[in-house]
Formats: sequence, structure tokens, C-alpha cells
Amino acid sequence: MKFSDLKQYFELHCKPSAQSPEGQKLGAEYEVLVVIPDKCDAFGKKYLPIQFSKKGGVPELLKRYKEQGKSDGIDWTEKYENENLIGLQNNSLSSITVEPGGQIELSDEPRDNLEQIESSFRRFIKSIKESIRHFDGRLLFLGAQPLFEISQIPLSPKNRYQIMYPHMMKMGSHGQWMMKATAGNQLSIDYSSIEDLERKFRVICRLSPFITAIFSNSPIFQGKLSGFKSFRNYIWQNTDPTRCGIPESFTSSQFRVDDYINWALQASPYHLPNYSPSQRVIDHSFKTLIEENPFGEKVVFEDWKDHLAMLFPEIRIKNIIEIRSMDTLNPDDVLAVPNFLKTLIYDESVFEKIETMLMDLPNEEFQWYQQVSARDGLEGKVNNVDFKKLAITLMEKALESTPPEEICRLRNFFDLYTRHGLSPADLVIDRFYKAGEDPHDWIQSELRFSEDKESSFIDYPCDFLNKAMNSFVY
Repeated sequence: MKFSDLKQYFELHCKPSAQSPEGQKLGAEYEVLVVIPDKCDAFGKKYLPIQFSKKGGVPELLKRYKEQGKSDGIDWTEKYENENLIGLQNNSLSSITVEPGGQIELSDEPRDNLEQIESSFRRFIKSIKESIRHFDGRLLFLGAQPLFEISQIPLSPKNRYQIMYPHMMKMGSHGQWMMKATAGNQLSIDYSSIEDLERKFRVICRLSPFITAIFSNSPIFQGKLSGFKSFRNYIWQNTDPTRCGIPESFTSSQFRVDDYINWALQASPYHLPNYSPSQRVIDHSFKTLIEENPFGEKVVFEDWKDHLAMLFPEIRIKNIIEIRSMDTLNPDDVLAVPNFLKTLIYDESVFEKIETMLMDLPNEEFQWYQQVSARDGLEGKVNNVDFKKLAITLMEKALESTPPEEICRLRNFFDLYTRHGLSPADLVIDRFYKAGEDPHDWIQSELRFSEDKESSFIDYPCDFLNKAMNSFVY
């Protein structure tokens, strides 16, 4: 394969329709944590992560989810790897996937608007809640598992994860935690041309640390305050420097898609479909596989596509641009994410303003911003950059340009958190203190909080037909 072949992948996925509002799609992903009662605990206070056992575990959850889908008129197909049930797929390109530590994720089909995303998320929460009820499962909406030792969290039998897990020990201090313990929200957007891709990518990479700060929601780790507002993001920063983070070239005003390709070439794929497990492609960079393949196999276009999906920068380029910097949020808050990002990125008048603002910041400081955002959230300050003030400015620009019929969730989020310099993590910390910093008492209150948010989200949708500027308060 030539360099021009690698670049062609991105050229083929340019969508000219994304230049107009009617063609601007939104691909949302929502990942949740599932816990089950610890049967060895006589006091009923302790929980464990959901396991991969057939009874009361992930396979039962997926089968019940499939049955639950029938009541919504959705036909889910089971996906297997060998004898292991690893997910569900429907005809509309939505999928339910199981992450390495049993995290359950909705990867939604591309949507036209926020109303469609909210409807899809509501079905997801309702269906998963019903699916785990039979074995007393509960949902946690946090960016990282808050209580458990890594040995307590199971590992999916999926082949790819079995390859990745031991390799993580060689690459960074927290790679295995990333696999087993983290949960996030993602949003994918389209690019209309290579120039549009390059422009959006470098601006969103500069936006990334502040997205992390605004939506941080993982301050508890192994039953204690971690010292980070987003311990999930800290984990990712310490996973694998060859495929994670935001390299300085990504935030440069001179960024070109060639820079992304050159960066991707230096990383190794975990596995490729045309290779047997004995052929350890994980020990070789993709560039080596192209230029001097030790296995004698020809690298093909499909291998490049697979490799791009095995890279984990904060902002990832595939056939779309994936924004991956957000912790998982409770259902009442999660719709603020696509609302915020849709307006900032797809509204050209807003995008021009944040582009000017962000591109004026010193490029060499962005690595610092990323570290500070994970630790301090909106309390972060680096030289002249005050994260709280910047976040309020970004939110206000999004609110000013959001149509009245879509503003409900974002305005609620702003009024509860950002306006006051808070993120969801700050309220988690407050609940932890109120529980006397006892992790077992705290998890009880956190689960009650999560259940209240599930119910209000399912029963009281935002009124997308309401034309008033002020949202309802539930």
C-alpha cells in the first residue's frame, strides 16, 4: 500500500452533504456500568461488577435485551464470536456492544437531530434496566468503576481483548484499568472535505481538554477520592502513548491529515483478520507491516480500516470524526453532550468564534491543559487560561445558537453545573462526603441517585415541541 492509498480512505468518506444542516448527522454512543449484589455480603451493602457467566451475567442481559426490543418493534440479532455472545445488532446499524470489563454500550445509528438521540437513549436505558431487573442488577452512571480491585472486574472472552490485556502491561501504567473500568460518552460528526476534516479536527482537539473538564464524572477510585475529577481521563492518559492522548501535531495550526496518517503508522494493530493469532502483529508497527512484513502477508485496504479503529486518541478520525473525551453521565445530563457539541461544531457562525478563541491559545500548553482538566475539572487554571471562564463562554455560545425546541437538556446542565464552575464530579464528591466517605454507604446512595435519574429520564422527556426559551424543570 502506498501513502496515497492510506489517505484515500479519508477522501472516500468525505460527505459533501455535511455542508448543510440537513446533511449533518450525529452518531452518539452511551456506555453504562452494571453492578450486581455480592451474595457473600450478609448486610446487602456490597456490589460486584456484572460477570460473564451465562446465568445472571452479560449473556443473560443481552438475551433479555433482545426480547425487550420486540416490545419496541426492534429486531436485534445476536452477535457471536465462537460460542460467546458478544453483542447485538439491528437492521438500522445500531448495536449493543460489550466492552472488556462488562460495560454495556449503545452505539446508535447516525441521527438527524437531538430528539431522535433522546428517544434512542430512552429506549436503551429502559431496556437495559428491564434486562437486569431479573438478577437484581443496577446501573451506575460514572466514568470509571468506583470500588473494585482490578482482579474483581471480569475480562470479556472476546479474542481481541485477550490479546490486548497482557500487552497493556508493557505500554503504560493504567491500560488494563482502561479496558476493564472506564465508561464514556462519544459523539461522531461528519466531514465534507479533507480541508473540512483538517480544520474541524485541530479545533476539536484544542476543545478536548475543556470538554473533559465540563463533563468530568469519575472522582472515586477503589472506594476513595482519587484526587481527579475525571479519573477516567487520567487512566486514558496513562494507557498507551503510541495510540492515546493528543499529540502536539494534532493541535498545531499546521495540522494536515498526513500528520494523522504518519502518527497512525507508528502504532501497532492489536490483530488483523487476515493473520492468525500466532502471527503477532501487535509486536510490529503498521508501517513495518507495509514495508517489510515479517509474515509475508500483503497488507490490504481493509487492514488499514481495522487499524484505525484500534487507535484511541481523544479525537479519532475514521469515516467520521469521533469525540471521545467525555465521561459517562447520568441520563438527565447525557443529552447536554450532543447538544453542546452539535452547536459548537456544526453551526458555522459559532465554530468560527471558538476557532478564533482556541487557536489563539499557545500550542505548547495543550498537553498541560489535558493533565489539569482530568485533575481539577473546571477549577483548572494554566497561566492565563481559567477553565471555568472558558467553559462558561463555550456554553453560552452554544446556548445562544441552540434552537428553542432543543435547548432543554443543555440549559438544565448549564444551570446545574457549568454556570457555577461545577461538573457532575463535584456533586459525586459531595454525595461521597455526605456518606461519611464510607464507600459502602456511598454506593447505596449513588445507586438510589442513579435510579431516580433513570426514572425521570424515561418518564419525563424534554419537550422538543416546546417553543419557549425556558426549559421545564422536573
